[in-house]
Amino acid sequence: MGVDRTSVSSYDKLPPGKHSIVLTFKYDGGGIGKGGLASLSVDGQKVAERKLARTIPFRVSADETLDNP
Repeated sequence: MGVDRTSVSSYDKLPPGKHSIVLTFKYDGGGIGKGGLASLSVDGQKVAERKLARTIPFRVSADETLDNP
């Protein structure tokens, strides 16, 4: 299985200070490995979104970090 990396980002820079950054994912459903829509919000305002064609087609453990090699 190949590895796809998807970024969801805004072109706007964050001003100094504390911020609330949230990524939500709306799964397309209909079985495992399907895609969905990832939305990025900063301080309650949506700043970016991206459609993912697919997700991981199997379960991973809760302590798996999926970090880069």
